[in-house]
Amino acid sequence: MENLKKELTHMGYKKWEAEKFFEENEDEIKDTIYDRDDSDPLKDIIRNSSKIPVRIELLSNYDCINSHWLESSRGYSYEESYFGDMVDALNLNPSQVKEILLQYGEKAIGRFPDKKSRNGKEQVCYQQFYEELINSCCGANLLTYIATIDIRDLYKSDFNLSEIYIPKGNKCGLYSSMQGGGKRAIETFDFFLSLDGSKCYSQKRVKE
Repeated sequence: MENLKKELTHMGYKKWEAEKFFEENEDEIKDTIYDRDDSDPLKDIIRNSSKIPVRIELLSNYDCINSHWLESSRGYSYEESYFGDMVDALNLNPSQVKEILLQYGEKAIGRFPDKKSRNGKEQVCYQQFYEELINSCCGANLLTYIATIDIRDLYKSDFNLSEIYIPKGNKCGLYSSMQGGGKRAIETFDFFLSLDGSKCYSQKRVKE
């Protein structure tokens, strides 16, 4: 409105004349502005918003993974366990996971099949994966990725993304949202995290 008043004064009207005109025709002027306004406030907000930091947790039929002390006391098991689902989610070769566990004197029970097709396609390195396990001290942990989501992509997908890009050097690891523990110190390689339903993930915004 103020800009329109300035336009009138630039056209030769006195300031008081412009003020009087707007006072007498305020409703009609506002209606005309609204009728001609084709802006989309939601799209404007989205366009000017920064990326959203999120925490993506792997959900499983097997609840969670316990602390290293508890898991190692009875032995790590690939079959029918959250640990096994975590190995699969990270696209690790179970036989190589067993190899590094035994290398450091850990107990591994049951089958750890050799899935050679995963070699060279792992999301993380085996050494950092093992270090994350032994540093786990909370009683209930979930495999957790840290990522950022472009709100424009989220809006375009009707808030139902099918995948999230996880860049090289991003962090993932074991985290307990209930107990607030976990390092999430594993550095990832480049990959797309599929959210198509083949694995179940929970997405939560990280408070800044």
